[in-house]
Amino acid sequence: MPTYLTIKEAADRAGKAEITIRRFVQSVVKEQTRSPKRKLIRPTAAEVQDLKKRKQPFSWKIADELIEKHYTQDESSVKKAGMSSKANIGMSETLQRELQSKEGQLQIKDEQIKALTEIVQSLNERMREGNVLMASLQQHLALPEARSEEKEEESTEKKSWIGRFFTSS
Repeated sequence: MPTYLTIKEAADRAGKAEITIRRFVQSVVKEQTRSPKRKLIRPTAAEVQDLKKRKQPFSWKIADELIEKHYTQDESSVKKAGMSSKANIGMSETLQRELQSKEGQLQIKDEQIKALTEIVQSLNERMREGNVLMASLQQHLALPEARSEEKEEESTEKKSWIGRFFTSS
C-alpha cells in the first residue's frame, strides 16, 4: 500500500516548489480522471464530490511512488539532454565574463565620478576666494564720506534766498 504525502511533503521529497506539485496534482485530477495516476491521489473523485456537497475543506495527498516516478523521469530526461546542459554551461561562462566586464566598467565610472567631484570642489574653493578678494577690493575702493564744508554748502543751497542773504552777511 502506497504512502500518501501532503503537497508540502511531496515538494520536499521531489525537491520542487509546492506550486509545481499542486499543478501536477491538478493536471492529473482534471485531465486523467480514469488513469492509474488518479488512483494514487487522495481524496478520490467520489470523496471530492461528497466533500464539496457538504462544503467541507480538503487537502490533496499524493502517493510517494507517483512523485518518485514522475520526477525521476524528469531528471533522466534532463540527463539525456546533455547537450542542453553543456549549452547552459557555455551560456553561464559567457554571462560571468560579461558580468566581470560590467563590474570593471563600473569601477572606472566610480573613479571618474570621484575625480570630477574633486574638480568641482576645487572650483568652488577658487570661486569663494575670488568672492573674498572682490569684497576686500570693494571696501578699499569705497568713496570716503563727504567733508563738512561740502555739507554746509549743500545745506545753504536748500535755504531760501532770504535765509542766504542774512547768513552770508
